[in-house]
Amino acid sequence: MVNQTAAEAAIMAESSVGYVPIALTAFSQLLEPAGIAPALDYAQTNRLVYASAPSLETRAQIRFVIGTPVVFRRGSEDEVRRLPVSYTHLTLPTIYSV
Repeated sequence: MVNQTAAEAAIMAESSVGYVPIALTAFSQLLEPAGIAPALDYAQTNRLVYASAPSLETRAQIRFVIGTPVVFRRGSEDEVRRLPVSYTHLTLPTIYSV
């Protein structure tokens, strides 16, 4: 776990982009089918949560589409199932203000 935290810190330190919101299409067409959801603290950490490990190709596609460094973390199936609802509620004002 210490190595993972150090790796996450290195990724975030190299990222000059910072927080980039995930577009609804990227979420619904790429993350959701892969069983991946943004963590509740995604705005601060750029962390995505998965229940079963995505392939390296899927991770590369996600990083390309999102356009900023992201960190992947294993979570329970229940957590991954609940996170999209929480993320959607957090981003609703942004979605409807566009």
